[in-house]
Amino acid sequence: MKKPPARREVPPRSSNNTKRRFYDIMGNSELAALFGGMRYKGSSKHKLHPHLFGLAPFQGDRGDRTLCDTHAGFGPDDSARIASLLARAQAASLVGNFIWTIDDNGWIYELAVTNIAQKQFHGYPLRPGEAIAQQEFSRFDAWARMRGSPLDAAAAAACKSFYGFRP
Repeated sequence: MKKPPARREVPPRSSNNTKRRFYDIMGNSELAALFGGMRYKGSSKHKLHPHLFGLAPFQGDRGDRTLCDTHAGFGPDDSARIASLLARAQAASLVGNFIWTIDDNGWIYELAVTNIAQKQFHGYPLRPGEAIAQQEFSRFDAWARMRGSPLDAAAAAACKSFYGFRP
């Protein structure tokens, strides 16, 4: 396997979100209800070049937000993979008061509610030092080993390598 490119510098987080919690592993019907009708809508606050994604320019201070295009290398062409990333999150039951998924390149993305009435979410990459990242990886890695595809196992290996996790 070819070594992935080095990660760009990610700004340090000003504080850890201690409200992040995983739900217990959910059944297929519960997961289907949660993910049914879910829509992803990109946010310009998590893009350095939002216009490339068809988004309006971000007005304001981004603070310590991570950027999909700059930090994780997630470009406009990658948007076609969002449905498969959501399917991976559903299959691995990576849900709580946020939804998490792992990209094939090893990046962990967190999805937060943008508009609850429309089941609309936006996502952004997690930093290696965030407390939830190790928990998310552990749950995903266990699922990938037991029920995941070879692509899921490769994503877990890439995540482990990038973030320096233990299984």
